[in-house]
Amino acid sequence: MFASKPTQTTWKPIPYLEVPASAIAGAARLISRISDNDMERCLTAHVRRYWGLSPLTPLAIEISKDDLMGHPEACVVARLSDDLILDEESGSRIVGQATLLFLNPPHERVPVVVLPPAPKETTLSHEKIHLCQYLSGDRSLLTDADLTIALQDDLVNGLDRVSRNAGKAKATGFILRMACYKLWIELEAHYFTGPSRPLWDKLLNDAISSSHPINTVWGGLTHLAVAKSILEFNLKKLREFCDELEQIPWIKACRESCDALSLYEELWLIERGMY
Repeated sequence: MFASKPTQTTWKPIPYLEVPASAIAGAARLISRISDNDMERCLTAHVRRYWGLSPLTPLAIEISKDDLMGHPEACVVARLSDDLILDEESGSRIVGQATLLFLNPPHERVPVVVLPPAPKETTLSHEKIHLCQYLSGDRSLLTDADLTIALQDDLVNGLDRVSRNAGKAKATGFILRMACYKLWIELEAHYFTGPSRPLWDKLLNDAISSSHPINTVWGGLTHLAVAKSILEFNLKKLREFCDELEQIPWIKACRESCDALSLYEELWLIERGMY
């Protein structure tokens, strides 16, 4: 995808089902060594920091251990007792999050799902797919540092951090990789969540509602104040990535009965109606 030749692509998606068993077993071993008190302390700090909650905001979390890909107690589920409103004007709430909680040493990561008080029936299984994606070891799109930033910060703060530490050019690459990666993992997670496979229109709308790839590239690069030519180049790379996604067998089969629009063109039409 990001090879030296603009038209040559090298990225191959790794299905979440191919997450190494050793990664899940390692997560279970790590979880078994962490006390309930330490886990609650780390999770409370994560929820407050990630969503910018005031220290005065009441926060009660019910913590349990759950299976992951059939391996017992290989992930932690944190259920919030209160429905936390993140923005009074829009009414936005925490709807669910999959993350790897970073402990010391930094390479030790606990798979965690954060759930609101009354999640949808499929939310937990959907977020578990994301955990497998994060644990899969596929770094052809994201570097290990990218994933660390993405899981610890919201996108704007993460982008600013990359820009400060590595410069605007590195930040430009980061935002493009994040847009592509997020689109892929949301398509896969929405497709494989639940007992039946969704029709393409619903799948694409759900995936875009969770990933916003066009707006991520456009908004991120506008935030960085890059030249118009750089924005156009990165949108071209996003289009190339979408062309690759269209060749994945289950995506190709799902789109067979649809109009002749390309995936990239569909992104534009859907996101244009969102803003």
